Amino acid sequence: MDGITVSESNTSPFDKIKQIDTDGNEYWLARDLMPILGYKQWRQFEDAIQRAIAPCKNMGHEREKHFLRMTAKSTGGRPKEDFKLSRYGCYLTAMNGDSRKSEIAQAQTYFAVKTREAELAPQSQELLSQLLEKLEQQNQVISEQGKAIAQLQSQVQNLLPISSDFMPPGWDAEVWKKLPPQDKGHFRFK
Repeated sequence: MDGITVSESNTSPFDKIKQIDTDGNEYWLARDLMPILGYKQWRQFEDAIQRAIAPCKNMGHEREKHFLRMTAKSTGGRPKEDFKLSRYGCYLTAMNGDSRKSEIAQAQTYFAVKTREAELAPQSQELLSQLLEKLEQQNQVISEQGKAIAQLQSQVQNLLPISSDFMPPGWDAEVWKKLPPQDKGHFRFK
């Protein structure tokens, strides 16, 4: 299984053949997918695709969105048929492929996991956005608290005596000198 899901560069062979259209949607060409799924003949692979189209329709999905029939690029001779498959289309094709092939089991796992990741991505993005918004709000609160602390520190500095020889008005100098420093702190004002 490691052979199909992870290659030398830690990239799945499915990721290597994945393409992106002009709208930013990912897709796979069936003829590129066919050998990775262990099929040697187009006719047999097309049967699996046709079996995959049925549940797609039954679930109410647009067939063309997931299984777009097209002509394959050819180097000559008779034009070949191909399909442009969405991730869901690939998943359904793997689910309807020859289950005796180990490549099919590996593809089923890959597309099931990746499809679930794709489903969860918007939720994860929403949670991340909410988290970033809360962090921004907390940063604002911290900033405001920092300003308030700076203002309080300024006010405290204004309450401290101007010089070290400060003595509250009306106090006897000898009594003041005998007071411990922590008690003198209660009398700091201008």
